[in-house]
Amino acid sequence: MVKKILTYCLNVLDYLIPKNEKIIYMRQSMPYKDNVSALLDELQLHNCFLKMKVYLYGFTLKEYERENIKCAKPNSIRSLWAFLRAKYIFYDDGFYGSINNPKQVVVFLTHGMIFKKYGYYTDSFKERDNYSFLPHSVAKYVTATSEFFVEPFVKAIGVNQEGVLLTGLPRNDYLVKNQKCPLFDKISKGYVKSIIWMPTYRQSTVAASKDDGANYELGIPLLSSENIVKLDSYLKERKVQIVVKRHTLQQEAIFNHKLENIRFIDSEIIINEHLPLYSFVKEFDALITDYSSVFFDFMLLDKPICNVIDDINTYKEKRGFVFDEPQELLPGYLVQTYDELLLFIDDVSKGIDRSLETREKLNKLFH
Repeated sequence: MVKKILTYCLNVLDYLIPKNEKIIYMRQSMPYKDNVSALLDELQLHNCFLKMKVYLYGFTLKEYERENIKCAKPNSIRSLWAFLRAKYIFYDDGFYGSINNPKQVVVFLTHGMIFKKYGYYTDSFKERDNYSFLPHSVAKYVTATSEFFVEPFVKAIGVNQEGVLLTGLPRNDYLVKNQKCPLFDKISKGYVKSIIWMPTYRQSTVAASKDDGANYELGIPLLSSENIVKLDSYLKERKVQIVVKRHTLQQEAIFNHKLENIRFIDSEIIINEHLPLYSFVKEFDALITDYSSVFFDFMLLDKPICNVIDDINTYKEKRGFVFDEPQELLPGYLVQTYDELLLFIDDVSKGIDRSLETREKLNKLFH
């Protein structure tokens, strides 16, 4: 009830306060450079801010401060005031509740192309309560990579079909730019092949959906404290490295093994290097993931992908997918067992790519 009253008051304020055509408000919730940062890079490159006042929300945007570009402390009065006065809003997630003024141009840059249920698709967990008091549309525009995603976005966040902008995602510029990544060179030295593993979260203490799929001992599909040691030896024989990038929302597991060829990293290492995550990701020879939307983006690199789907039925029941047959839209090796995972790794070490044909077909659909 308190939340609804506060939201109502903010909506009234939003309607009463005039909008300034020269103010842009940009909010990035990700802890590293992502869609908002990539958009900022491009806008600055073309001097688009010369006659504008820009307010940035997010600690990762501090480096963009200039005379007419200011960072507003998250959840501060200054930040809210900037938002209420801005004509143009760009954000990626975690917006000001249901404030949605038709006098503002609101663009949702997303966390990635929609695959798992969220927004108005959601009916099975707490996040649905957060949408029950929202107006039908929480943005005027949303960015997408192809027409395939128009209808899902219309249903998920309430935009009109014309509001789905087929621009691609700004952060994918980081994937295709020919720019070396010193962090990758540092951690991958001495390996013939390097694979990045980016699983979506299953259990979380902070997400609206706190239990999405199977409960894994290490928080990662297929791996246990027993077989991860065997996997490390398997990788060593082939001079292959796996870097596991934990999801920012995944509940961290206790792990004490010392490994040589498997490295776990969190967002902190990316943040400390002042890197876009995708500048790091693009350097790897292959990707292991599951239902995370990272596979849509990684397809642009035309490199092998492995989709681990051992808990797909559990995930479908708990979280759910936007599409009826999600496995038909996955572009990689469809892996359900530890032994199948080993086969994928062996193929990568030998330069074999068995999912090339599937990936080429789906790329035309997704991009």
